[in-house]
Amino acid sequence: MNEERKVKTSILNQTTFSAETGEIKLGDKDLVVLDGIALREIFKANRELLGSGADPIWYEAGKKVGQTFEKNIMELKKTVPPDKVASVMAEMRTRKGWGAISVVAINSIKKEAILHIKNGPLTRGIHSDKNVCYFMAGSFEGIFEKIFETEVICREIKCQAKGNPYCEFHVVKRD
Repeated sequence: MNEERKVKTSILNQTTFSAETGEIKLGDKDLVVLDGIALREIFKANRELLGSGADPIWYEAGKKVGQTFEKNIMELKKTVPPDKVASVMAEMRTRKGWGAISVVAINSIKKEAILHIKNGPLTRGIHSDKNVCYFMAGSFEGIFEKIFETEVICREIKCQAKGNPYCEFHVVKRD
């Protein structure tokens, strides 16, 4: 069985649907299926209505989502070396369709990390003259605050929507 089929089977085996309540669950998590086109249309509508004012909203929403992984991160930290927790979290997000996420560098002492995303859902088919992945940057901030156990900030340095081969994010400890 190839790797892609194993992932599909693994996710399907953990997914349940209740016709009575209309809920989908992935393990114990509430799941809503939203295709990438719909996600990009929501993003586009926000940008059209709010201009650059949408950026901090997407960033803060991403941060809140990243913070929801606290339970997973705390469990991982019990069994996985601290520098590997980020890679496990990246793989989990990749398997949920958020693009090919990789941790390029991490320094737990300095509280810094560099991440790449190829084919992220907010950049697929998008062309822009500015970075657009505020949601992902916020999400990484929320995740790394839990991993590093301190306040951090995340900035997108490169964006695929601008023609770069991948999006690059730098996470650093807040001053």
